[in-house]
Amino acid sequence: MEKRIKADLHNHFSTWESGWGDFDYVIDKISRRFGEGVIGLANCEDQRYENFVDSKQGKRKYERVEIGDDKNALWLPQKNLLIVKGQEVFTNQGHFLVLATPKKHKVILKNLGEVVKEANDIGVPAIAIHPYLHGTGQYLEQHQELIDKIDSIEIYNASLGLFGDGFNNLARNLYFDNNFFSSGCCSFTDGHSARAIGTSYTQIPQLDITSSETLRASLKEALRQTKTEDYLVKNPAIRDAIAHAFELYVLRHLRKK
Repeated sequence: MEKRIKADLHNHFSTWESGWGDFDYVIDKISRRFGEGVIGLANCEDQRYENFVDSKQGKRKYERVEIGDDKNALWLPQKNLLIVKGQEVFTNQGHFLVLATPKKHKVILKNLGEVVKEANDIGVPAIAIHPYLHGTGQYLEQHQELIDKIDSIEIYNASLGLFGDGFNNLARNLYFDNNFFSSGCCSFTDGHSARAIGTSYTQIPQLDITSSETLRASLKEALRQTKTEDYLVKNPAIRDAIAHAFELYVLRHLRKK
């Protein structure tokens, strides 16, 4: 049987949101919660990936190995844990995730078709995340020619468990009812704290982290090869979603006063 590893590639945690901890503290929490495998840390309109992996906080007890010339991931050999850089791009057609882009690289395009083209041109994985809540689901229904250029569709998002099964069921139907099998399907947490990572994840084939290029290529292939729900672990992250909503809407509102 093919050996697969755990991958939770859609997260936005930071040291602040993970309990006021330093780098080592957050890694310890992730390791206890998730174990070994690969996680994604996605920038939004920020550089939280770069800020996290370059953090000087903590005793620096873990060796940090940046992958390849692009430094698009961080390998922690003592934990057998890979942290891949991502970016959640806010396109005009909805939110979209690109992975393993070069460190400090930012996708600035706002048209989904152009974002997908850029991802394909530089060879990085492209994922349609939470398609029916601020996502690209309705657009993809009408522009199915893009599906062949997308590596995976997130058919289960743990944070959307806060709203019941509706949004995730729509995403699942988008993939299976339309036979979008040139792409893969995936399940991720979309967590905003270390304690949530691994609530939902996808079991993917082993990755090649020899270089930036081999990481990108093997991750794209791993995502595309995952086409059934047999490899998806799906659990809701309701507590984390509530905490994030509170921080997002309440605390930010208070800060403006």
